[in-house]
Amino acid sequence: MITVDSLRADMPWAGYARPIAPYLTNLESRAVSYTHAYALSSYTSMSVGGFLGGRLPGELKRDGYFFGTYPSSVLMVQEKLQAAGIRTFSAHAHGYFRRGHAGFDQGFDQWQIIPNLQWNPTTDVEITSDRHAALARRMLSDTANTSGRFFAWFHFLDPHDEYKAHRGIDYGSGPRARYDGEVQFTDQNLASLIDWVNTQPWASRTAIIVSADHGECFGEHHHRRHGFELWQELVHVPWFFVVPGATPRRIDVNRSHLDLAPTILDLMGLAPEPEFTG
Repeated sequence: MITVDSLRADMPWAGYARPIAPYLTNLESRAVSYTHAYALSSYTSMSVGGFLGGRLPGELKRDGYFFGTYPSSVLMVQEKLQAAGIRTFSAHAHGYFRRGHAGFDQGFDQWQIIPNLQWNPTTDVEITSDRHAALARRMLSDTANTSGRFFAWFHFLDPHDEYKAHRGIDYGSGPRARYDGEVQFTDQNLASLIDWVNTQPWASRTAIIVSADHGECFGEHHHRRHGFELWQELVHVPWFFVVPGATPRRIDVNRSHLDLAPTILDLMGLAPEPEFTG
């Protein structure tokens, strides 16, 4: 599972004019894609808690901080997978995801953070997609992780503000232009990761899920960035599945990340979890 922070729904495969995500556009053409998919919040803490916990964020126990912490009593989908003998591992690119802080690491056999990150609670000051893709490849190269059934989750962060410049990518100097460059840089590194995945002996039995934790505003409704409102630009997200044997198609009915945890269990052939309400 690959989630991309702040990735808007208006990507090239949905009609956006700039070719900012050629690799993901091609991947989406081979996927079961939900065109009306919605995040559970407009900021990471509640959105991720909700989709891992299989419930609306307001149904989950957590503390009241913006960078919320979920206690071990909150059942998350990776715990169900781990209990079924499925290897679980994950890597991240922001200090909020450090082990023992948010609570998202519960149920993961292996949990890593890109080393030497600068901590900034208000934004993302780093460029990490290249290091993140390399770390993901290392974890996926470990036969202890991939010799049997596994669930891997990587949350790429670069489209999150601050919108950094990248060599060879130039759409202009405005916030949306720099954001678009961040998306293209992330797309390039996802290409290197997924192309490598496709060469592995386990690739033919591996599903790839792509989505975002929320979107981003660039002046719509007089709003910028994300986290404090629930406009469509903030909660409408890309969501598609590349599943062996599944016919590529677009599905236009409304769906939300409430359905993610039950779908993962279903893909793994596990029984539904009554606590998950999607």
